[in-house]
Parts: sequence; structure tokens; C-alpha cells
Amino acid sequence: MGNRVPIVDLTGAFVPGTTQDVAVDAIRLACEDTGFLVITGHGIAEDLVTGVDSVARAFFAFPHDEKMRHAGESGVYRGFTPSQASALGLSKDIETPPDLCELFTSNRFDDPDVAQRAGFREGREAFFAPNIWPEKPEGFKEAFESYYTAMESLAN
Repeated sequence: MGNRVPIVDLTGAFVPGTTQDVAVDAIRLACEDTGFLVITGHGIAEDLVTGVDSVARAFFAFPHDEKMRHAGESGVYRGFTPSQASALGLSKDIETPPDLCELFTSNRFDDPDVAQRAGFREGREAFFAPNIWPEKPEGFKEAFESYYTAMESLAN
């Protein structure tokens, strides 16, 4: 695993050719190595980026007990996950201390019927459980859904 999160510039990558091939290779390597990357030159509207950043920072500034009200059940990847409740290294069979980060997880698939029509197999319910949306900060759900839609469009 690398020690740095790679930065991939997508400027010009939407035109087939050498630039696109370079971006594809950089994304593949980042996903294989660290599993994370920062993308620049993506064309996502700045107001979507600042909007989701703003509500996320507000949510994570809440007291621990408030955030825990929005925690998902064990094995369900939705809502708040507190610090030290996960360990990324385990995904590569590397024994590591728990991660020192808090997470908030949502997904477009929050209805099993919709997910199955999209091709998800039965037995994957943890991946399309209902989203857990906090009431505060105001606009949290809307900001995340708008940003998710933009990211999904970019990925396609």
C-alpha cells in the first residue's frame, strides 16, 4: 500500500486517446494500490462540492452522542460509523489498528427492489439497506444526494 493518496487530473480525459488512457491507468493503479484517489479537472460544479463539504463538516462537528443517533446496525453500510470501528487494512488481510476516522455512508440503492432491478444479487442486502439521514444540519440529505448524482454521472 502506498503512503500517499494519488491525485488524478481528468482535464482532457473525456476525449478518447492518449490522455484518456493515462487517466484510466492512473485511476486503476490508485484503486489497486491504496483504494483512494483525489480527482481534479472533473467538471463537477463547485457549489455541489462546497455544499456537501459544508454540511459534512457541520455534521461531524456535532457531539459524539448526536452522531451516534444516526449509526447503522452492524454489517449494514449506512449512516454514521465512529472512529476506531473499522480497519481498512483488513480488506487486504493486513492486521492493523482500527482506523482513526469517522465515516458517513449513503448509497443510491436504498431499496432492495430497485437494487435487484439494477443487477444486484440477492444476499447483498447490506449494500442496499435504507439510507440513514440526520435531520441536522439542514439540507444534509439534499446536499449528499445532489453530490452523489453528480459523482455517479462522472463515473459513467
